[in-house]
Order: sequence, then structure tokens, then C-alpha cells
Amino acid sequence: MISYFTDTDKATIMDKPFPDIETLIPHRGPMKLIEKIISFQEDGAVTGTTASRHWPLFNGNSISPLVFIELVAQTAGINNGMEFKKVHGENARASGWLVGIKEATFLLDEILPGDRFIIQANNHFIFESYREIKGIITKGSDIVSKILLQVVQADDNGDWK
Repeated sequence: MISYFTDTDKATIMDKPFPDIETLIPHRGPMKLIEKIISFQEDGAVTGTTASRHWPLFNGNSISPLVFIELVAQTAGINNGMEFKKVHGENARASGWLVGIKEATFLLDEILPGDRFIIQANNHFIFESYREIKGIITKGSDIVSKILLQVVQADDNGDWK
């Protein structure tokens, strides 16, 4: 796995900074939950984030762990977006993904603003435009969620393959 940080905490890959997250996923504002890319390899990525009161599913005190599904999906989107750029060039824009939840385990009852998480998403199975993505989320040294997503990618015309 390629991963390291410089003194300025800017992750790099192959002597280049990682692309901005917003060039890899369409999420903006409060729906962009991932703060930084920690590492990247062909079949997966690791990202980091800190829970915020601005996140979806915040009830005034805490955040529902259901948001972990979105963290895994965004991390997978970052990985697959970086792979797409490697193949099609830096300025290429990938089409969207339709995401389904095959399995999810939540080992926290609530998330508090300020909680920090590391998210790992790996392509577990790929067949044409279909993928299964395994996600693991940790808080400190504890696993707090395991998620298996199913995703299908639209073709270049926006049609589902």
C-alpha cells in the first residue's frame, strides 16, 4: 500500500499529491464527509474523518451510525475515482454509481461530534460494471463497523450497464 505524509500532513502518491477529494467524488458541503486520503492502492483506499454536527443524521446530540454506510461509499468512490483517473487521465470525470447495502454491522450506538474515524474500503469482487466493496471503520484501535456494499456504475451516457 502506498501511504505517507509530509511535514505539512499532505498525503502523496508517486511523488505527487493525492488529487483533491472533490475531483474524485461529487459530494459537497455537509454531504462531503471524508476529510483526507490516507492511502491508496489499486483495490482499495483508506481515508480519515472527524464527525461533525453538520453531518446528516445529527439529532442535536449525536449522529446515527447509519452514516457509516456513506463513509464507506465515499471512500470507495475516492478509490475508484483515482483508478479511473489513472486510466482515463487527470481531467476525466467518472459516471455515477448506484449503491446497495448487502450487509452492515454497527458496533456503536451513537457517534459524537469530534469522534475520529479511519475508513478502509476495498474492492472485494469485480465483474464488468458490478463491484462488491468491503468496508471497515475504526475508532482508535476498535472496529466500529463492517459494511459490504454492492455497486453498479453507469456507462459514459449515464445509462446503467
